[in-house]
Amino acid sequence: MNRRTILKGGVVLAAVSHGAAVAPTLAKPAVSVDDFLGRATAAEKVRYHAEALAEAMNQLSPGRYVTQINLDKGWGAVWAKVLNVDTAA
Repeated sequence: MNRRTILKGGVVLAAVSHGAAVAPTLAKPAVSVDDFLGRATAAEKVRYHAEALAEAMNQLSPGRYVTQINLDKGWGAVWAKVLNVDTAA
């Protein structure tokens, strides 16, 4: 590698890093739940509703409920986690 190649690389690096700092960030358009569900696949709908149910149940009893979904086998569940219980009393 000669000096000229290294200098060219430095100029390109400087131009790229400067461009990234100046480039405006594009705002993502807001997507409503209805829009998402209208375009979602069946698998995405299953995961969305299972997570929403677990979230609502966790508001009643925080940190207890989890989801598990197996689309290949055709089932999904929202259940309470097994809590550690000290049985050495």
